[in-house]
Amino acid sequence: MIYDILMSQKNLSIEYLESKKDEIFSIMPELKNEDGFEQKSSWHIFDVWKHTEVALSNSSFDFEERLALLLHDIGKPFSYQDDDKNNRHFKGHALKSVEISEKILERLKIDKNVSDRVIFLIKNHSTVINPESINNENVELYRKLLDVQYCDTKAYNPEKTGPVLQRLDETRNIILEKIRNIINELLLSNSIGENQEKIFDLIPELKSMEGFEHNHPHHNLDVWNHTLVVLKNLNDSNDLELKMAGLLHDIGKPFSYQDKEVRHFHGHPEVSNKMTIEILNKFGYSQEFIENVSFLVLKHDTPIDPKNLDSSYEMTKKLLKLQYADAKAHHPDKIKKRTDFLDKISKSLDEIEKNDER
Repeated sequence: MIYDILMSQKNLSIEYLESKKDEIFSIMPELKNEDGFEQKSSWHIFDVWKHTEVALSNSSFDFEERLALLLHDIGKPFSYQDDDKNNRHFKGHALKSVEISEKILERLKIDKNVSDRVIFLIKNHSTVINPESINNENVELYRKLLDVQYCDTKAYNPEKTGPVLQRLDETRNIILEKIRNIINELLLSNSIGENQEKIFDLIPELKSMEGFEHNHPHHNLDVWNHTLVVLKNLNDSNDLELKMAGLLHDIGKPFSYQDKEVRHFHGHPEVSNKMTIEILNKFGYSQEFIENVSFLVLKHDTPIDPKNLDSSYEMTKKLLKLQYADAKAHHPDKIKKRTDFLDKISKSLDEIEKNDER
């Protein structure tokens, strides 16, 4: 199916897409009209199909964005105007693409919610985004639209795209600030659990944690519900770095487990850390913030050695708070042993602090 083709690789290559062209055309024969259809415009250096391949090769690992990019120009061969200088124009092509795409998505039985978002992206792929149209409810959809517009623009004649990319960059900054504000508010107001679908929409990588069982005697909750308890244990804190680390510390578990007699997660802090850095960079958090959250995520499962600290005393105390919150989210029968161990570390750190003050 089309999902498997579009999502088989994190980074789609033009060579891969070309190798899948006949298969794609068999699923969506309407796309055949793009192949070899010249755009005859100084804005374009590729025919419509090659332009589509290049746009897809710039896409992020998101099915809705990729499906929209695959279909965004499907209406061009049916909505073009050649002027007397042999320049080709495509006024109204987005609406024609929507008309054709709606029939394709219905035929393929694409989920209605997914289909609605894909149609929005196709309809608006060449529309200048008005920042005033963006609010807390639609900001993630507009982020996807911005991604689609970036990918589309990067498949144009590079000599023409400078001003367009500059405008997109300005819009991107506005959108990312809104997304950061939403995530930060959800964390600081202790309302992630009540807004689960919202946070999954903003950070879809989190959804893999939902229902993913630990299958280990040290845990009695799936990974997502364990994370919610960790965050609950941090309710009294107003430290955004700490709460962000609490949210993301186990995000890599569904991608770094080993099933034997019981399930193990060797290497999950490293995978979680890599994903954390990618997510926070994507949303434009400051490098200092990313580095501090990264440290907490990477070290959340590593015993603290008070005699050989990996970071500043302040960051070490913050790490200890995360480890306490994590420990108290384990199986009730296993909590005391973990917190007793952390109590000893805490006592040692307090003694070091007192000695430093003398």
